Amino acid sequence: MSGYVTHIYVSNNSVVKKGDVLFEIDNKPYQNQLERAEIAYQQAILDNQQIDAQISAARAKIKAAQLDADNAGRSYHRYNA
Repeated sequence: MSGYVTHIYVSNNSVVKKGDVLFEIDNKPYQNQLERAEIAYQQAILDNQQIDAQISAARAKIKAAQLDADNAGRSYHRYNA
């Protein structure tokens, strides 16, 4: 990970052990990137919901067209019988 060091928690020749925090890196660039990713994710969810609604509407139109075709076929056979 790269970035600007914002705080150093140890001094020269300090004794440190595994797990000690030595320094802190500025997290603003990463925070901004995370926020952009979260916004993109939410937009993708909204886009998906819109597409789902369009699919449902298209299926309803198909069903209505099938019913119209069935009714037209019955009417045709009734008048030509």
